[in-house]
Amino acid sequence: FVTEIGPDNTPPQVSSTTPGNNATGVSLNSTVTAAFNESMDAASITADNFELRDASNALIAGTITYNTPQRKAIFTPNAALIASSVYTATVKSGTSGVADAAGNKLATDHVWSFTTSTPPPLPPDEGPGGPILVIADSRTTTTPFGRYYAEILRAQGFNAYYVMDISNVT
Repeated sequence: FVTEIGPDNTPPQVSSTTPGNNATGVSLNSTVTAAFNESMDAASITADNFELRDASNALIAGTITYNTPQRKAIFTPNAALIASSVYTATVKSGTSGVADAAGNKLATDHVWSFTTSTPPPLPPDEGPGGPILVIADSRTTTTPFGRYYAEILRAQGFNAYYVMDISNVT
């Protein structure tokens, strides 16, 4: 029978991440989450020790929150992620790293990577851009063929054109 428990000297651990390590097809509007095996000191989870970087190692801007009941640190990017790109998330250890409620720091950095999904295909009446401008007139409802030329270009294999409604042409 133990009447007293000693001090907590056990460092916290990251128990799971979302997206998972090496995940593919991740939504461009995803948040990045690290779940811990014990309650954390919310004040210790900051932009200095929970970061997301793109493939060129540039830091992604975002906000960080801590969900106490679920013991999760959540990074929400300020903008959508770029399609078909690799991102690396890091929860840092060390003297300025994340800490549990007892003040114990994460033992080692927890690093994981994931790849975002491919961009959705363009609708058949849109072009990817380029030197050719196809001007359409969507003001009339009597003809359904206003953007049909773009579909013809795509069907013929052209991939350097842009479609614009006449109301946007100056």
